[in-house]
Formats: sequence, structure tokens, C-alpha cells
Amino acid sequence: MGLDPIKFSYYEDTSGQLTVYDADTVWEQDGFTDKETPFLTFGRSHSTFWIRISTENTELLKDYIALFCPNIQNVQLYIPGKNGYDVHYSGWANSLIRDDECMTYPVFQLNADTLGEKPIYMRIQSDYSHNYTLEFYTQKELNQVRIAEFCLISFLFGMLMAVVITNFIAYLKLKNKISLAFSICILLLSIHQGISYGIYNIIMPSHSYAIMSLSIEIGLLFIISIIIFFMIFSDIKTYNKIYYRFLLLFIAACLVDYPICFMDKVAANLYGHCLTIIVPVFILYVSFRMHRAGYKDQRLFMIGWGLTIFLYVIAMLVCEGMIHMGFSTFHLPIALIIMLNVSMIFTVAITERVRRLRLDGQRMRRQYQEVSERIKWTETALLQTKIKPHFLYNTLTAIEQLCETDSRKAQEAIADFAAFLRSNIDFSTETRLIRIERELSNVKHYLSLEQMRFDERLKVEYHIQVGGFLVPPLVVQPIVENAVRHGITKRPEGGTIRISVMDTTDDYIITVTDDGVGFEPDSEIWAEGYHIGIDNARERLHRQCGGSLHIDSKIDVGTVVTMSIPKEGSV
Repeated sequence: MGLDPIKFSYYEDTSGQLTVYDADTVWEQDGFTDKETPFLTFGRSHSTFWIRISTENTELLKDYIALFCPNIQNVQLYIPGKNGYDVHYSGWANSLIRDDECMTYPVFQLNADTLGEKPIYMRIQSDYSHNYTLEFYTQKELNQVRIAEFCLISFLFGMLMAVVITNFIAYLKLKNKISLAFSICILLLSIHQGISYGIYNIIMPSHSYAIMSLSIEIGLLFIISIIIFFMIFSDIKTYNKIYYRFLLLFIAACLVDYPICFMDKVAANLYGHCLTIIVPVFILYVSFRMHRAGYKDQRLFMIGWGLTIFLYVIAMLVCEGMIHMGFSTFHLPIALIIMLNVSMIFTVAITERVRRLRLDGQRMRRQYQEVSERIKWTETALLQTKIKPHFLYNTLTAIEQLCETDSRKAQEAIADFAAFLRSNIDFSTETRLIRIERELSNVKHYLSLEQMRFDERLKVEYHIQVGGFLVPPLVVQPIVENAVRHGITKRPEGGTIRISVMDTTDDYIITVTDDGVGFEPDSEIWAEGYHIGIDNARERLHRQCGGSLHIDSKIDVGTVVTMSIPKEGSV
């Protein structure tokens, strides 16, 4: 239907200044090129093209002539009349004066009975791509195409809007940023594809010029929304900071194209098409790496990104004139169906992620309750270990918040908290010396919990050069706790705790250093009880292994606590 091999000729007007009468002169000088297929493809070109259709055999002409290119900028059809040529207009640049059949692409009525001996001329011009399919319809064929076009586009774009609304409702109910980012992404995709397929030529004909002229700008917004959606869904900043920086670089690359749009639309369009290929390929690569690393929810994403790349490849081939446009060539149905499938796949992936996050949240809350109950049962033992009540409350509060925002970190925090409690309970009844590795393990659990609360304000460095010797239980942890509570957290910007273990000829040396606020022996910090932990550790070191403890602190410089344990009898 519509692809009868009617002979026509074309001419490339590089100046863009020819009139229809000039085109007639060029024809007489054999300047036109004959063509016997309905496809007219030139890829990217700045030129204006003239199409000449002979009217000598009117039996071959039908009721309508169509130029399938929904985003065509400017079309003028010159039909011979009694006093020269009657001019008809189409294309989004002529939105206010168009007088075609009001479809997504230019369709003009022909009356073969009134055509004279002069040929029909069509002048076509577009800044983006020259890829057209010339079709001729009878009235019946036009009605069929119109119905098929309406049904296909209405169904597919209706489904896309359903995806947008569904995800936005999910955001309103669950406050899930992933659903909001995806709904914005699909909304921008729908707007941009509405431009590509000429939807606004029908639903908003008087505003189609303003919308269609922003094709590149909206496409760039869509690319940016894809990047942001992937960053939020996959938590790229946590997974890999290098990939995160690359994605930020792509966003910056998209923003660079905006000023280019004002200077050269063709260059901006080519630059934008390059980004539409590079960005999904990079995202597919990252998604593949994450899937290999155990992120199972990236499986659906890999399928979605693969289909997205395939869709963009089709679009690029169309723009370059390598694939013909039209319903009859299946380009439009295939592209729209792929677009819908991608949207549905991503929706399923998001739904699965939200379901899993809710299950993780419920599991974390149950674990939180179990930990709370365990604390009640072990209150006496905890008091014996002299764990500060405020530390318990602050840690539980932080874990509770993580249960709602980051289930993975909440799980790690619960594991650290459980290990810390277990060690302190075991040590509370331990009268013998323990290996330094056990003491340092307890210290690491404690510092992990504090880092969860203070984030970047608390940094920790370990310099462990020797091990295997014995120390009194809970001799290092109180010193570290003092460094956090009275040193680092007193500074607004935080600081670093360094724990080192080394040996000399006769002794093992344990050093806890912080670059906190420091103090004087008669200061408020000492009066608040800082010395209690120090005195307790010094007494047990001396009594249980003959060791000693020395403290050196300077205001605004920090504090160094050094413990010396004789090698004799500590191995």
C-alpha cells in the first residue's frame, strides 16, 4: 500500500534560493536526477531539495501525495493551476499556515482530473536529516493509514503515560526517589518521541513550531535524566566513585551542547546523537560489571539498556539515510514498540527493587527489635563493661535511621554492634590476658559504629606491625573511646585516630593518637572523668602484665597515649 514505483526526479538546491520557476529551468537543463523508488534518502545535509513529479500519466497518480518524515521542517507543494502554481504548506516551521491533511507527516490532496500538463514540484528543507519516503494514497488507503497511525501511537503513548503516572504515584506513596527519577525520565522520553513522530502536528498544531524546534534541547534533558536515574537506582557513588565521576562528566557534556544549539543546530544534533550512543553503552558496561559483582537487580537493566542502544542505533541509521522511514517499512512500529518494552522492563526492575527494599527494611526492623531485647537481657553485663549509655542510645538511633534509608549499611552496622556487645560481655568476666588481635577486633567494631554516626568527621588509621602477644581485656578500647569522645568530636571538622602496634627490643608498644582538641591535666575534660579510663587501664596494665601507660596532650594539637608491655611473660 502506498509504495507504487511512480517515477519522479529530484534536485539538490545547495543555495536554498531557487523558486519553482528556477526549478523548471534546471529541469530543462537536465539538472534533475531520475528516481524510480519511493525512497529519497540523503542523510544529513544543509541543502534544500526539489522533487519533480510528472503529470503526463494521471492514471498513475492517486488522490493524495505523502512525504513520510514527521519532523520535517519545511515543505511546499506546487500544484499546477490555471494561473501558474497553487502553493500548499506543511512542516512544523509552517505550523500557522499549513494546509495539508493534518497528519503527523505532510499529506496533500491531489485532484488528477484538474492537473494540467505542468509537473508537480515539492520543495523540502530540514536542518536535521533528509530521509523521506514518498507515498501516494487513494482515499481508502489514507483512511487505513490514518486509523493505523492513530491506534498505534495512541496505544503506545498511552502506555508510556501510564508508566509515568504509576511511578509517580509510587513515589508519592513510598517517597522512593527511584520512581520519581524514572517517571521524569519516561515523561521526557515521551515528549521527545512526540517530536520525532510528529504528534504535536496533530494535537497542538498552533504550538508545534515552538515545541518541534526544541528537539535537541529536550533530547539532552532526556539523556541527563537517564544518567541521574541510573545513578540513583544503582547507588553508583557508593559502588564506584570513578564510574560516578564519569557519569557526572557525561552530564557536563550534555550541558555543553546547549550553547552549541544556539550557534549551529546541525552540529548540536550530531553531537547529541553521539551522546545518545556513548552514554547507554557506558551505562550497559557499568550495569554488566555490577551484575558480575553480585548485584542481581542489574539483570533487567542490562536487557533494558541493550534495547535502548538498539533503538538509538535505529534512530542513527534513519538520520544517516540508511534505513527508510515509514509505517510501510516498519521503522515506526518497531521503534515505538522497543521504546515501550524498555519502559516496561525498567518499571519491573524498579518494582522489584522497591519490593526488596521494603522486605529488607522489615528484616532490619526485626533485627533492630531483637538487638533491643538483647540489650535489656544483658544490662547487668553491659554495666560491668562500663559501656556508656549514650553510646548505646546513639548507636541504636543511627541503626534505626539506616533501616529506612540504606538496608545494606544497616545490616553491616547491626553486625558490628552485635560483635561489639558480644566482645564486651565476654571480656566482662574474663580475668586472664587475651591476644592483642581480639582486643583490636573489638576496637575496630567500636570505631565502625562511631564512623557510621560521624561519617567523614571521623577517620581511622591502623599501623599494626606486630601481633601475637597478650594484653588485659578492654585496655585499648576505653582509650580509643576517650579519643573519640573528648578529642575528635569536639572539633567541628572532626579528625583522625591512629592506632599503632610495634615492638622494641624489650617491649611491645601500643599507641593511640588523635589530632583532637587536646587538654591540660587540670582542664574540664580531666574533671569530666577522662582520667578514670586512663587510671583504670594504667592499673590493669601494671597489675596483670607489668606494663605502663603514658599520656601526652597539647591544646589544639591532640593527644598521644602510649602503652608499654614487657615482652617477658606477655607471649
